[in-house]
Amino acid sequence: AAQRLHKGYDDDGWLDPDPERALHWLVRAGELGDGEAAYAAAQELTSVPARADPETAADLYRIAADDGNLDASVKWARMQLLGEDDGADFFAGLEELNAIAASAPLSAIGPLSQLVSATKDDLEDGNRAAEHELFFGLAYANGIIFPVDHAKAEEHLRRSVDLAEP
Repeated sequence: AAQRLHKGYDDDGWLDPDPERALHWLVRAGELGDGEAAYAAAQELTSVPARADPETAADLYRIAADDGNLDASVKWARMQLLGEDDGADFFAGLEELNAIAASAPLSAIGPLSQLVSATKDDLEDGNRAAEHELFFGLAYANGIIFPVDHAKAEEHLRRSVDLAEP
């Protein structure tokens, strides 16, 4: 029913178009366990600045990930690693990425490379640089996404320490 209401309020729906109500019902469908709706709602909540709601997006990505959506799993892990929602759990994010890499190494290559690329872009923009360096350091140290490389791990961890506020 929530999915039908979402489609009804969508631009080409059978009700008067209302983007806010459409999003509300899409979120509700996701919260009720519809993995596709959860992913679509999370995408909208993270890509449209006026609708930004990282906490709800993280919950919805988790629902979509539990429904088997690999991209949602990577995005949820990234939010945990980078502290992009109030309830972020860095080590749960690492654990999720490790599970992805171990269970589906070939299918995980695309989403994981997007994660690395997005994290590098954020790093270059100077956003939360210490956390990003910590992420890369731990990834290299533990062989998550990248092959184990202790020299690169040390380099990124040192940068993280240098960038951290006292």
